[in-house]
Amino acid sequence: MISKLDLVDLAGSEGVRHTGSKGKALVEGNKINHGLLNLRNVISILSTNSKDYIPYRTSTLTTVLKGIILK
Repeated sequence: MISKLDLVDLAGSEGVRHTGSKGKALVEGNKINHGLLNLRNVISILSTNSKDYIPYRTSTLTTVLKGIILK
């Protein structure tokens, strides 16, 4: 079986200096980008059928993904 999943991250794709984000908005943007980066890493490892360690616990997003995959 072959599948293809395209994810597009439009939120936070621009630099901080262009948005002028400060305070809570800046922290929130950083957390979103961190979660998406961890998601990319997990999906990359899963797609290679590698026996490497899968870092599910690096973010809430990937922890939820683990629960979905292992059901």
